[in-house]
Amino acid sequence: SIDKSVGGGKEISCSTTATNVGYKDYTTTATTTTTLDTVLGDRDAIDFLMVKIREAGASGTPDVSIEIGGQIASKLIGVGDVCLLRPSGANGDVIEMFSSGSTTLAKVDILYGLES
Repeated sequence: SIDKSVGGGKEISCSTTATNVGYKDYTTTATTTTTLDTVLGDRDAIDFLMVKIREAGASGTPDVSIEIGGQIASKLIGVGDVCLLRPSGANGDVIEMFSSGSTTLAKVDILYGLES
């Protein structure tokens, strides 16, 4: 049996510029080409990205795949699953977020930002 809990902390400074950090309440789609630019508007240089499944958006167990540059960076499964990614200046057009099917859509909280 493997316990999958991880603990820790990190403070990220986003300066006093309001546009350096943002939040989005979003319901995923099953479209594998949905980029963060589509979800958030045109975003350049994302340094941190937190995604949490808040609740199911359809009848099945919600899931979210996050791809950066065509490679799966994280896969979330079930309500409460969360990830923190450090895409190190990646533009929103290379980060994709989607569910595996129409019954596994997820309502997610997205927190993103640019370090100062």
